[in-house]
Amino acid sequence: MICVITNNPRSQQAMCTRRLVEHLRTTGRRFVLLGGDESLQSVLREPVSAIIISGSPLCLSKKNDLHEIRNTISMLLWFPGVPVLGICFGFQVLSLFYGGEVRSMSGQRRGRIAVDLDTRSVLFRGLPSPCEVFVLHSDHVVRTPPQSRVNAWSDRLIYGIEDAGHGYYGVQFHPEALASTRVVIDNFLTIAETR
Repeated sequence: MICVITNNPRSQQAMCTRRLVEHLRTTGRRFVLLGGDESLQSVLREPVSAIIISGSPLCLSKKNDLHEIRNTISMLLWFPGVPVLGICFGFQVLSLFYGGEVRSMSGQRRGRIAVDLDTRSVLFRGLPSPCEVFVLHSDHVVRTPPQSRVNAWSDRLIYGIEDAGHGYYGVQFHPEALASTRVVIDNFLTIAETR
């Protein structure tokens, strides 16, 4: 079963979570949505094969959001060794969890941009480089976790990392937002199934 951790009941990014859920339904895989304050009891009844941390309006740089961020991080502790894909906010949480650093940007980045991809990454199999992606964020990763490698970038900003050995992957864009980039989710699920 796939566990989707979401912290976005409202806002534009809730639409991205809906698109993620719609896409997961098309794959025929079982999944459960888990919010930041929900009990893990329903998830723990079945083995979790993959975790996706969705985008969120939360900002790691805002003190008001720290409670929800701690809840998301604590959920990761329940699933050691399970492959994780962090999307946007989820990417930032993963980076912090594994020893990276996140900072606030001077403004929000929103819309379609071109991102350079390391096409050797299994996560980006089937995508061109550069690739048009949808972004919506106001924080960004400035230092990656020690054992990860950057696999996507644009304008000197980090847009993706991976640590295949530890099984975590993160993207600073929303692959669920565009039909052309949903293959990132499919590739991650294939990676998780083969671990």
